[in-house]
Amino acid sequence: MIIVLIIVGAILFAVFTIGLKSGWLRNVLIVLALAILIWPIASISATDNNHYGMKEKTTTTEKSIASAADMKGANINMLLYQPLGNGKEKVYIYKTDKTQKKPTTTQADEKTTNKVVKSGSTKTAKLVTKTTHYVFKNNFFKAMYAGLDADNQYKERTNTFKVGNNWLVLSTKQAKQLQKQATAAQKQMKTAIETQVKEAMTKDPSMSKSQQKALTQQLEQKAQQQAQQQMMQKLQQMQK
Repeated sequence: MIIVLIIVGAILFAVFTIGLKSGWLRNVLIVLALAILIWPIASISATDNNHYGMKEKTTTTEKSIASAADMKGANINMLLYQPLGNGKEKVYIYKTDKTQKKPTTTQADEKTTNKVVKSGSTKTAKLVTKTTHYVFKNNFFKAMYAGLDADNQYKERTNTFKVGNNWLVLSTKQAKQLQKQATAAQKQMKTAIETQVKEAMTKDPSMSKSQQKALTQQLEQKAQQQAQQQMMQKLQQMQK
């Protein structure tokens, strides 16, 4: 409708300016035509700059999340982030399912805010997203600005990751460093177990294959526990 008013105002202004003789009536009609022309233009500007005739509408979505990456030798849930620019802004990396191959990232725009809330009472990790748009207050404004693609303008978004205290929040750089350390530790552990089994067989040459297997499993379980404790200590130091 507002586009129609602009067209009508422009036509009337041209008709009154060119087609009428000088006089008070011509002046009045020209002013009226200018008003019809200028008001919708000013109104469009007010809508674009100050969201005239609009209100804020916030929608909230919630979804469960899973660890962004797996750490060899440790059962750890991780939420990762990639610093942007000077490091103050971050893009977070997560999965919505453990079987998901490619992780999901949060939006990288200046109107998106990311938060992490850790709590001992949180049993299921989740992402709560609040998105705010500008929408027209009523059908009058919706009809008035029809065709201008002004409705449902994006204002801002807040992503809140709600995770338990057992979750770790690490940068992608930290995660890669830990992954390398975990891989190296796994190799060392495997070598150490093989050495211990050989030593046991040397002491007891009559050891059966089932006994060797049982000993290997016992040593692996003990080594895994120690490796996980060491990994957790390193991770906790990174969190400080």
